[in-house]
Amino acid sequence: DGSVQIRSQSIDKDTSGTILGRDELDVATEGESIQVKRLGTLMRELGVDRIDLLKMDIEGAEFGVIDDLLASAVRPKQLLVEFHRYFTSGAQKERQAFAALRKAGYQLFDISPRDMEFGFLWPE
Repeated sequence: DGSVQIRSQSIDKDTSGTILGRDELDVATEGESIQVKRLGTLMRELGVDRIDLLKMDIEGAEFGVIDDLLASAVRPKQLLVEFHRYFTSGAQKERQAFAALRKAGYQLFDISPRDMEFGFLWPE
């Protein structure tokens, strides 16, 4: 909950935005501040008590969101994540995220042909 800087992933302004800093993605672009909220906060604000499916394609922010999600009581039944391992320490963070999801009880059920998108199930 708060604000983050979001900036272009390349000098070409037509690319996706990211909250990764220059230490993680060395591209000299400027950002702008945006408001962000934790999933649990959004659920409370909207009166939602469960999530059946959560899809994340959030350009490198997935690692922090997964950590925050697993530290909370929120457990989506299906979790679809596009992992971005192309930045500094991205591959290591991906391995850590997989281990944390597995330890929390999530089971991997699908890997895309691109080997970037992964599906996880929460056992009932």
